[in-house]
Amino acid sequence: MAAGIGDAHLFAFYGARLRIAFPIYDADGDLVTGAATLDSEISKDFGTPIDCANEAIEISTSGLYYLDLTGTEMEAKFVSGVTKTSTAGAKTAIWNIPILRPAPILTGTLQAGSLNTVTLQVSGSPTINDVLNGCIFKPTNDTPTNVKGQARTIIDFNGSTLVATMDKDFGTNPSSSTTYEIYANPLLTQNIIGMGESILNIPAAGIIGVDAIRGSGSATLMDNLEAAFATGLAEPSAIFSWPATLQDLLKWMGAVARNKVTQTNTTQKVRNTADSADIGSSTVSDDGTTFIRGAFI
Repeated sequence: MAAGIGDAHLFAFYGARLRIAFPIYDADGDLVTGAATLDSEISKDFGTPIDCANEAIEISTSGLYYLDLTGTEMEAKFVSGVTKTSTAGAKTAIWNIPILRPAPILTGTLQAGSLNTVTLQVSGSPTINDVLNGCIFKPTNDTPTNVKGQARTIIDFNGSTLVATMDKDFGTNPSSSTTYEIYANPLLTQNIIGMGESILNIPAAGIIGVDAIRGSGSATLMDNLEAAFATGLAEPSAIFSWPATLQDLLKWMGAVARNKVTQTNTTQKVRNTADSADIGSSTVSDDGTTFIRGAFI
């Protein structure tokens, strides 16, 4: 596994590689340097411990050690483990890791990948600059070999090119065959915007978010609303039919509220503005118990 400092995260994510660090002490509480014959074992969801795929490595001669856990080893709700050593007097190191498994806000297959950038797929991806900043990117398949589980934090997102830049280099570069998931960062509420945008994905040229509602960019929601309300609605010449458009409904309600309405003992009519024709009419009846107004036609 091509692991590195990029696999050290503040949060442990399901299926994402994780580099952890821990000390090894002796009976007096002193750090043990050069611990011999290290043996690390992991338990997933409190199951029977098994040998870790990798082994702990000392950080220089500090008595501190790090261990790279694989994506497969992190496919659990909770992992715990021990690192033993044959060094006389040294105590077994114990580590416990709760794992987050949030629902992804985006999934797809990359267009391209490099040492520290990826190009997201076109379908479903946001087009607002920086909207994914702070989110967590994770490859979900092992194409190319050894790419799976390399979670990284997105530090820059270009909505025009769909290129996301990572905080750390990948150990193995993703490619156009790499599938991925993107999660909102638990510490950044701004990523909730990304969650809403990925679900709404309106309009086709972009997605509805804070920027779109404020009116920045092209063909935003606010632009469309302003255009709709700035355009006068023509008076209807006849009653609408189902299914009806919003404009049809607004026209009819406006006509009923504004125009002349006539009523006889058998018929109700809504007239046009010029009072020269009926827009719609309905039959009415009253048997002394129940008043009935039929559908407008």
